[in-house]
Amino acid sequence: MSFRAVALDYDDTLATGGRVPPDAVRALTRLRSAGFRIVLVTGREFAELRAVAPDLRIFDRVVLENGAVLHNPSTCAHAVLAPPPGAYFLKTLERRGVYP
Repeated sequence: MSFRAVALDYDDTLATGGRVPPDAVRALTRLRSAGFRIVLVTGREFAELRAVAPDLRIFDRVVLENGAVLHNPSTCAHAVLAPPPGAYFLKTLERRGVYP
């Protein structure tokens, strides 16, 4: 099985100021009509993405949380692809001034 796909980053690539411009939506619609699968990729968490992009149905899949979660907009199913980081790792990041 083969297919053509386009994967796009959300922030400052597809979206400007957190919003996808209407001309970009039209271009994505044309791509889908041409048989492409469209994958959105973002470091955002699902709820945060939904706040700025409530309709994700233009995408075939959405990769969230820097690759840790896969979302299927047509079924609303989520698959966790990686476990959350451990407490020790998070504490080490906090000590170094890095926060989620």
